[in-house]
Amino acid sequence: MWKPLLLLSFLLAAPGYGMDEILPCRQRIAGIPFQLPTAILRSLGDDTIYVPQTHGDSKIPGWITQYFHGGKRLRPLMVYLSALAMGKASQEVEKLASIVELIHLGSLALDDIIDEAKERRGRPPLYLVQGLTAGIITGPWLQAAVFEMAETATNSKVRLEMARVLKSMGDGEILQLDLKKRAAAGGTYTRGEYKNVALGKTGHLFGFSLAIPALHFDFAPELVRDWQRLGQEMGVAYQVKDDFEDAKKESAEVNYALLLAAEKWGGSPFRQITDEEHKTILEWQKAEQTARRLFLMETLASIETRIPQPYTKSQVAALATLRDMIAYVTSP
Repeated sequence: MWKPLLLLSFLLAAPGYGMDEILPCRQRIAGIPFQLPTAILRSLGDDTIYVPQTHGDSKIPGWITQYFHGGKRLRPLMVYLSALAMGKASQEVEKLASIVELIHLGSLALDDIIDEAKERRGRPPLYLVQGLTAGIITGPWLQAAVFEMAETATNSKVRLEMARVLKSMGDGEILQLDLKKRAAAGGTYTRGEYKNVALGKTGHLFGFSLAIPALHFDFAPELVRDWQRLGQEMGVAYQVKDDFEDAKKESAEVNYALLLAAEKWGGSPFRQITDEEHKTILEWQKAEQTARRLFLMETLASIETRIPQPYTKSQVAALATLRDMIAYVTSP
């Protein structure tokens, strides 16, 4: 299980910080030196919150504990932060945080099979140990458990949006499969198609994570949309960041860095790129990520204008942490 690290200096509190000072978000959250409720830190490290409770003798909760414990927990953190920013206590949204993490775990169970992964969080993935059938069944089982939890934990607006997010995640996987098929025929794909894949893989669930408290507590639809938009674009930026980290070791995936290389030098966006090509397109990406960061900061600033002031210490802390997360997902 993850254990809190030593206190770390907070990115935005340090004068003259630079992008090279950005640390992995989970490390930063471990020691934020201001007044976020300690319940958040406890819940992020408490694996029992993210294991579905069930009646009977189902094996799947035990598999979740065995094969999926730990992780960054960015999505439940986003739930807590948006709720706190709007003045809601962290204890009020614990089940909402659990819902988004269980959706994420269900997608991971299937992603491991689709990607033929050999490792998940430092351990062999579920499907390799328990078998392909077990891996396949775990994904939809978890989604069913999520709707069962949501039936008593929240309202119909949340459940409807949850269904839409799950469908969008599935559509993103199908689109990614279609784009991969083009590789066999020497084809390519557009930036718009790439963004739709990134939204399906990461953006839609990030958007839901930030918007679910506003839906649950019946805030104005405009505020719900702003939270959703912020999360979606944060998710795309995070996927782009991940793509650049993976670009030199993969060539058969839908990857933004590989797409930029194909736009610059021609050829397939599925080919392996050289170290020199990677270095060149990384410079372009720094400029793009800077633009994304400005857009996301402006979106969050717009959200702040919709939240009545004066802010409590917890609200100030939550909004500052969201700015830190924006800096992290848009770092090169």
